[in-house]
Amino acid sequence: MSALAAPTRSEPGELRVSPLINQFLERVVSDLPYDDVTGRLQRRQYVIDRLKLEFSKDAARLAAKFANEDAGELLDAATAGEWIRHNCRTSRSVAYDCINVGEQLHRLPKSTDALTTGAIGFAHLSVIARTSSALAESTPESTFVEDDLVWLEAGSRLRGGGLHGRGVGVQGDATAAPLREDRRAQADNACSHHADAFCPRNHGTAVLRDE
Repeated sequence: MSALAAPTRSEPGELRVSPLINQFLERVVSDLPYDDVTGRLQRRQYVIDRLKLEFSKDAARLAAKFANEDAGELLDAATAGEWIRHNCRTSRSVAYDCINVGEQLHRLPKSTDALTTGAIGFAHLSVIARTSSALAESTPESTFVEDDLVWLEAGSRLRGGGLHGRGVGVQGDATAAPLREDRRAQADNACSHHADAFCPRNHGTAVLRDE
């Protein structure tokens, strides 16, 4: 029997956890001076990234239910992405992006740990997950070799140095060198093939799913 149940609709302000959320928001930066604007911004963004990571895990779980159960009829939505878009009040691209991140996490333990420690942000993880998804499609499972450092480098190239530009060193890190050239080439080829699909204007992973 499915554990999925139709949600009870309520406004965010009516949720029983609202007081806890308000307390949490206050405590996130309670140890930082009010005039430490940069510190407060960094702290809040780190929390946002952590929440997005957890959101992505649940998004992937919902997508699995849509794929394996009659969740669409129960939740009155064509896809998990559309349900998330409407009920979580976000964009279609964000919804599908979160689903993709959640689905790729099992391939990206190092990248997940990097986000948890604050070394990268969710935006970085999103690019890495898209690269991982493209490589998984283009590489037979029997020859798939996880190497998050390749994902990091490929994601950096795809975004024009986005990862390096945010202080995430890959090539200069002793743990990263040397990267295998064959894996590097695979990552570049996969990224080039899917570059248009990764573009935000094409709704990210939604395009990959529609191809």
